[in-house]
Formats: sequence, C-alpha cells, structure tokens
Amino acid sequence: MLPALPAHAQDLIVREARSVNEAGGRHAIVGTAENRSGRMLQTATVMFNLYGEHGTIIGSAIDETHDLPPDGRWTFHARAWTLFADFGLARIRTVPAAR
Repeated sequence: MLPALPAHAQDLIVREARSVNEAGGRHAIVGTAENRSGRMLQTATVMFNLYGEHGTIIGSAIDETHDLPPDGRWTFHARAWTLFADFGLARIRTVPAAR
C-alpha cells in the first residue's frame, strides 16, 4: 500500500502500483485501487508525479474510472508520455454518485 493520504482521499486506497514497459518503448504505472467509501463512486481518479533521474518532476500519469461500487477494486493503467526514473502518488480524486 502507498503512503497514507489525507482523510478525504482515503475513499479510494491504492493497494499496489508498479511501472511497466509497454510496446513501442512507452511506460505506464499499473496497479489496484479499492473503493473504501461505503458508497458508489461516480468517478475515481489516480494521478502520479513522474520524476527524472535528478529528482525533479518531469510529467504525470493519470487514469480514471466510473461507477466504482463500494468495496470494488479497480485495476488502473496510467500511461506515461515521457520516460521517468521514479514515480510517486500525487493525488486521488473521487466523486460520489448522486443519490
């Protein structure tokens, strides 16, 4: 599990994340997130900051899903449009479904 985030971001927990090489020399961050909010999430987004070899942010990788049920798991695939040396979870955003 990645480092703890503020309480409002803990509706969605990233259980694991890793970088993978894709065809054509592209890279992505893939992993699993879980809806712990107790309610349907209309939208769930994960964003990762990408770091170059000197530790500066050189880009980001983002993925989004819709209608994630309570306790539902989501396998995200956040494509990176640049090469990176490391990554860190930057932001989780959730939008509860209207009742």
